[in-house]
Amino acid sequence: MPSGYEKEDLESFFEVDGVGVLGRITGPGPPPFTLDINGVFDLGWQDVSVYAETGVDTDEPVFECVTAELAGVKKGMALTMPDLEAHEDGFGVTYKIERLAPAGVQSTRIFLRAL
Repeated sequence: MPSGYEKEDLESFFEVDGVGVLGRITGPGPPPFTLDINGVFDLGWQDVSVYAETGVDTDEPVFECVTAELAGVKKGMALTMPDLEAHEDGFGVTYKIERLAPAGVQSTRIFLRAL
């Protein structure tokens, strides 16, 4: 069943000129896996319970992008954002892909952990 969104609509949402950033996903080979993809990065946070009455806040970085462009991407691969500048969240950090989950119509959230 069609989603009602055209390919161009999704691409324009994740464009670097808007809210998107360039992500580079790499993995082992042979041949080595490399994918450049636009998406939206969110450093995010989550509440983690340590004990019954004790909790801490921790980062929960997420990269959301078009599902159809993720062919071959797997848990354990690495994601970097090579075009970020020093003042932007995620600058200079390499992330490990922890899991992929549907985010909405034709998009996927990639949950990350800083290496």
